[in-house]
Amino acid sequence: MTLPSHSLDSSLAEKIERMRDLRVQGSLDEAETLVRQLLLRHPELAVLHDQLGRTHQARGRLEPAVAAYLRALEIDPGRAETHLQLGLARERQGAPERAAASYRRAASLDPSSPLPALNLGILAVAAGRTVQAIGHFRDAVDRAPGLPLAHQQLAYALLRDGELAEGFREHEWRFEQGGGTPTYPGTGAPVWDGRALDGKTLMIFCEQGYGTRMQMIRYASLAARRGARVVCLAEGPEARLLATCPGVSRVYTVADYTANDSLPHFDVQAPITSLPKIFATTLDTVPAEIPYLGVADGVAVEPGLLGSDGRLRVGFVWASGEAYSGASRDAPPAAFAPLGSIPGVRLFSFQFDERRAALEQAGADVVDLAPWLGDFAQTAAYVAQMDLILTVDTAMAHLAGALGKPVWLLLPQRADWRWLEDREDSPWYPSLRLYRQRDAGDWSPVFQRVTRDLRQRLRRGG
Repeated sequence: MTLPSHSLDSSLAEKIERMRDLRVQGSLDEAETLVRQLLLRHPELAVLHDQLGRTHQARGRLEPAVAAYLRALEIDPGRAETHLQLGLARERQGAPERAAASYRRAASLDPSSPLPALNLGILAVAAGRTVQAIGHFRDAVDRAPGLPLAHQQLAYALLRDGELAEGFREHEWRFEQGGGTPTYPGTGAPVWDGRALDGKTLMIFCEQGYGTRMQMIRYASLAARRGARVVCLAEGPEARLLATCPGVSRVYTVADYTANDSLPHFDVQAPITSLPKIFATTLDTVPAEIPYLGVADGVAVEPGLLGSDGRLRVGFVWASGEAYSGASRDAPPAAFAPLGSIPGVRLFSFQFDERRAALEQAGADVVDLAPWLGDFAQTAAYVAQMDLILTVDTAMAHLAGALGKPVWLLLPQRADWRWLEDREDSPWYPSLRLYRQRDAGDWSPVFQRVTRDLRQRLRRGG
């Protein structure tokens, strides 16, 4: 916290620091009591009104927080940090234009701080102004070249805008942001830089979510073409599936590594999400040869479960993984119910985890496949039997896309970077079609288009 430019006696300065520490620790009652006591004696100090505003804001009291910040700025209009906090409060109030004005004022008062530019960029992303956001994030990076968060936000904006080469370079800052390194813990081999390997072993280790890993494993075949013997370190649920990728010689699981406290020898390594950067991927060079995943040997489906009445088999998923519980990307299961009443359609639910309990909302004539899915390899066997997959943004989109199955992906208004903007197709998956919300949270037009297109497909003979 920056104290006022005019001097404070040491006792008062110590109390202000104590008040700040209490707030950071979550002792908000004590913090508020202390700041109010100090204000009774020093109502002329802007720093105290600022601190009262922060305490209100920490408690979700946005109107009194704004009032306190405005009072602080009446006393000292040049407090950049108060303008910044006022912007945050106004943003939470749902007033982005007023928030932006506060951020711009903070930026002009404190040219060394990257935070106003960073927040302006986040506002621009939320408003769908990606090019503008890139400018703000570049400004933040210029102000603080070593700030990982600024680089990471710039990365996502560049990737969303289709600037993949620079975006994936900036995405390497994810390791700095998390305090990590681009090497797997306990392994000392150097990170591969893309040069020819001539029979040397490359270990690709999985990071981030299952969907991202399915998306990026495609690069294993490119690495193999550069002479690598490619092995992969993965989680158990994905291991058998990833082993079907061309170029992958063997998949080891994290459990294997933990049990043995070591892995077989490898010469170089690479985090899986760094592979697009290593191969200098652009929109024109995305490796999109599908299918690049398949059904593992020995994996079969339950006889008779899928039926053989000639109806179009449509698999669907309405909710994303546990990490995104309640996320805007989830669709109401009841929205899928009318699809099952279309003559010639049979619905199969691939929904997993506790949200499967809402299955009855998706209609009575739905086959619940969850008890038979198991790991991703087993799931892939059932996906391979579908004619079409309808899914929100979850690992199923990547699984079905990598298998080369037709996928209709249902996206919220502000979708993940990998689906770009203003497109109905994806360079990552040629068999995938995008259905985007026009207005945040409104799925009705999306399902109207899906219903129309599904009927048209049936008229064309499936």
